[in-house]
Amino acid sequence: MKNRFSAAALAVLLAACTHTTPQTAAGASSDSQSQSRRDAARAVLDQGIKAYQAQDYAAALPLFKQADQLGHMKAARYLGLMVLNGNGMAQSNAQAFAYFQRAANEGDITGQYWLGYCYENGIGTTRNYAQAMKWYTQSARRGDVIAAPAMVALGHLYEQGKGVPANRNHAAAYYKQAMDAGYEAGKTEWQRLQAAQLPE
Repeated sequence: MKNRFSAAALAVLLAACTHTTPQTAAGASSDSQSQSRRDAARAVLDQGIKAYQAQDYAAALPLFKQADQLGHMKAARYLGLMVLNGNGMAQSNAQAFAYFQRAANEGDITGQYWLGYCYENGIGTTRNYAQAMKWYTQSARRGDVIAAPAMVALGHLYEQGKGVPANRNHAAAYYKQAMDAGYEAGKTEWQRLQAAQLPE
């Protein structure tokens, strides 16, 4: 009897380990649906980027809108670029600012750069160097070539004393960081600043 009870208990335990509860099945299904949605958003965004790079804005616009509806954080940035430049839609600084703000808040580092750019230049919002500095800094944190435009923008703010005391050393450090990340504009700005500091 003792052996039968142990075998029965073992069978129940094994069944419990392999049995999926409805909650676990729902969770697995939800994870699978989330992954499918992310994959679909990525595929649609990639198609939109391809059309955008080919300057087929009529084809890119609905794809970016669809990717945005599917939740891809980069889609809002591309919509912002399109409306900022009037590509495939009416030009609107206010709408561009709103798209960049959404992309930035969702963590898109290039969206963060563009939001900083809008604040620096008063595009779709009031000029605000402190906010420009905040968003450029957020974007630059990753430290790679994708983040390098924000590094150069920070260098410009320091070099020109926009919202911060002018500081050529800070500017040079940001330009060098961008150059070291492989960004050509960073190299150009760093070399220009170094040449300007040489005695004649």
